[in-house]
Amino acid sequence: MRHASRNRLGVSLVEMLVTLAITLMMMAAVVSVFALISDSVSATRSTTEMSDRLRAAADRLQADLDGATVTAMPTIRPDAGLGYLEYVEGPQVDSRLPTEPENIAGDLDDVLMLTVRSRGAPFAGKPEFLAGPELIESDVAEVVYFVRNNTLYRQVRTVLPSAEFVPNARRPQSFSRDISFRLDDQGRVVYNSLGDLTKRENRFAHLRTEFPYPLSTGQLLPYDAYTPADDRAGQDVLLTNVIGFDIKVFDATAPIRQTREGAVVQPGDPAYATAQNLDLAGAFVDLNYARADGLSHFSGPGDPRSRLTNTYDTWSFHYEHNGINEDQDQLVDEGTNGIDDDNRAGVDDPGERETAPPYDVPLRGMQIRLRVWEPDSRQVREVTVVGEFLPD
Repeated sequence: MRHASRNRLGVSLVEMLVTLAITLMMMAAVVSVFALISDSVSATRSTTEMSDRLRAAADRLQADLDGATVTAMPTIRPDAGLGYLEYVEGPQVDSRLPTEPENIAGDLDDVLMLTVRSRGAPFAGKPEFLAGPELIESDVAEVVYFVRNNTLYRQVRTVLPSAEFVPNARRPQSFSRDISFRLDDQGRVVYNSLGDLTKRENRFAHLRTEFPYPLSTGQLLPYDAYTPADDRAGQDVLLTNVIGFDIKVFDATAPIRQTREGAVVQPGDPAYATAQNLDLAGAFVDLNYARADGLSHFSGPGDPRSRLTNTYDTWSFHYEHNGINEDQDQLVDEGTNGIDDDNRAGVDDPGERETAPPYDVPLRGMQIRLRVWEPDSRQVREVTVVGEFLPD
């Protein structure tokens, strides 16, 4: 009886502490598992959202390329009313960027400008002089793609069916947001038509002071850079966290090569410069990819008569009969004056022209690679868009 009375029910303090420690360890493990699952779900959601945004941007870009109003066959006559296509290859090129494995950024300074005809809802713009919500609609617009601070912008300027003076335009600079326009010699705002935009001097962000009226990349700014308080700020943002916007054109004469190890390479691949030519040609290339003329259509900087480098432009025949001496020689418009000025290939042959497109070659196609970075999941996604410009 005495022995039985000494037995106590329950656990000791040591046993309780051990049990509590084990419980806390199990709870910590469960919390860690839930945290991992939550992070994984969040990363998966972020990656999915990034992929959706990338796909939507690619679809928008594809639609604009498919809706190009002009057939890329220089030189275009303004009276044809076809608009233009212009692509500027920036100094950055993927093949000449650092090749370290941690370097995931690519070519970000290319610019694409073209006139587009909508196959769905019309484009709309609101001129400054209209009070209220009135919009001007058109099936055609001037569209510009460029990257600033890892953000891809798509700016749209509505092109009206015919050129006309804008009444009561008090602040011409505000038109740069919505309507494609120019200023005439008297400083009046004039709507641009497709024919007007064939000429470089009438396009958005081009310097109008002197031929060849180059693109001023400093004028390519987001809407909020014009009016930070505008409720439309940010409406031209197409994609964020962009680490690659690389434009290439199809060069049917670009040589395909083979390395000593037997790998087939094309312009832009790291080993291309030292590889041997194969009896093959045709690839998407950067403008001036070889820094030398004669290798292929787009291997060099372009025709010096254009005074442009690393630029593809559908050009305008207007420069050959505008009464301006673009080449600053003793003759004016000698390419259309009805005289065999060079005594070579007949009257007004192409060699007599004062100007020339940077690349006087029909453009069969264009390839654009979009690359984005998702910081939460640390994932990279890339998509390629291809547009065709020549008729069947």
